[in-house]
Amino acid sequence: MDKWGGHGVTYQQFYLVNYELTKKVLEACNKCRIKQFIYCSTPGVQGLGNRLCKEEQEYNPRNDYEKTKTEGEKEVIRYCVEKEIHYTIIRPDFVYGPGDIRRIKMYQNIQNKKFVLTTSGKTYLHPTYVLDVARAFGEVIENPNAYNEIFNVSAKKDVTVQFYLQKIANETDSKLIHINIGYKASIALAALVELLCEKILKREAFVTKSKIDFLGLDHSTSNQKIRDKIGFVAETSLEEGLRETLNWCRKERMLEKVNEKE
Repeated sequence: MDKWGGHGVTYQQFYLVNYELTKKVLEACNKCRIKQFIYCSTPGVQGLGNRLCKEEQEYNPRNDYEKTKTEGEKEVIRYCVEKEIHYTIIRPDFVYGPGDIRRIKMYQNIQNKKFVLTTSGKTYLHPTYVLDVARAFGEVIENPNAYNEIFNVSAKKDVTVQFYLQKIANETDSKLIHINIGYKASIALAALVELLCEKILKREAFVTKSKIDFLGLDHSTSNQKIRDKIGFVAETSLEEGLRETLNWCRKERMLEKVNEKE
């Protein structure tokens, strides 16, 4: 069972949303005679292991979520070309910001010195603030330069995993614990923990192979294409974005709520 998109989510559920529902929306939009269809995808359709990956690189999805998003992209292109509808596909990279509860646990663990980075920390990722992503969507609407194009949307520059996690530690007045046992050893340990949690404890593992991959393999995207064709540049620095995000967490008592559940 694939845990990348959420614990317990089946392939069929991903397929129904990312492919079948996309087809239905396309058909409804065609009946309304829309001029442009904008589809939100993910850089995950090209997999991990790439730094500053360009839109033209071939598909290489690794899990059920990414595979079904890939099928969704292909259907958007096929359908829009057939019906002569302009399409624009946006691939927002590693979106974060106020309102995102997916990483609350990680913030809380770093704050309480319970998070341990076990890989080198030298791989690259591309945290992109949610308001920059929203602005990019706005700038492609009815923009002829965006017609029939795929765009990565990412922050001005990518950062190393260690830099990213250290910034979170700084913003939570904490310290990043880094014990580098290497990527292969980290994957082996995660596999053991997953097996123990699933077979014996019957609960989601606190560390998984997917989480190790996320921190242990490069995954950032080139934003040169959207700069050149649209003139879009993300404005929010990582420091500013994390500050806004963690201030929201504190205001909403999200960190404390996670702590109370433990």
